[in-house]
Amino acid sequence: MMVYSNIFASGAGASRRGRRAQERRVDPSKASLVMDTNRRVRFWRGAGAVALAVAGAIALVPAPATAQAPAQPGDALTQIVPGQSMAAIALGDRIERVLTRFGTPSEVRDTGREQVFVFGRFGISVYSRDGAVVAASTTNSLLRTTNGLTIGSPVEDVTRAHGAGGAEVLVEGLRGLAYPLRGIAFGLDRASIAVILVFRPQATVEAPGLQAAPPAPVAPRYPDMSGVQPFRPESNYMSLAGYLRWLVFQEVNAWITVAEAARILREQLATKR
Repeated sequence: MMVYSNIFASGAGASRRGRRAQERRVDPSKASLVMDTNRRVRFWRGAGAVALAVAGAIALVPAPATAQAPAQPGDALTQIVPGQSMAAIALGDRIERVLTRFGTPSEVRDTGREQVFVFGRFGISVYSRDGAVVAASTTNSLLRTTNGLTIGSPVEDVTRAHGAGGAEVLVEGLRGLAYPLRGIAFGLDRASIAVILVFRPQATVEAPGLQAAPPAPVAPRYPDMSGVQPFRPESNYMSLAGYLRWLVFQEVNAWITVAEAARILREQLATKR
């Protein structure tokens, strides 16, 4: 009857009793092996829980900042390399290749020595001589030199990157600085870069897009008014400021302001005292 009840018993209690009975029937020679296996299972279960906890903690820790990735080939599309290339247009490339890439130019100019292909949509101009690219310029702020200069950068950044020995020139009509040995020039507007020109390195500044800068205007020498009496024939019956303005206009065909005339008179009278 006891056997019958053990065979047909059901539920958790019976299951536990069955396992205990099975454990009691284990061969004594194998008992240590069973116990050792049970210990290993419990150990690895615990170790797995610890590993999961550690992995979770690591995932929550912010990843350290990685070093900047090396320049990819795509970076060349926005890079200006002095004396070599601009926007992946290499000096020496055939102009046909440039036209295939950029399409129909918005304007083509003939300077007598070169043809200038203006791609206004991209802010890029390409100078071609005998079918080969000899220079390129840009007004596009997306393009940068290898040391970070771009349209809008202050002139101080130019001299910091290339030195204070730049030649004063006109870069596509703008006063600027050229570094002929490096093959780059910067046209400036209000002390900021307005255009960047790349050409082959050379000893002189006679490159496409460059012209010698005219001499700086000399300040006019104003007539001495210290001995002139106002509202007399000698002053054309004008005030001293009015007469001075009239004399300057006769000389340079431009009017100085009343405030400027008053300042000049004060300085002249102060030196006579």
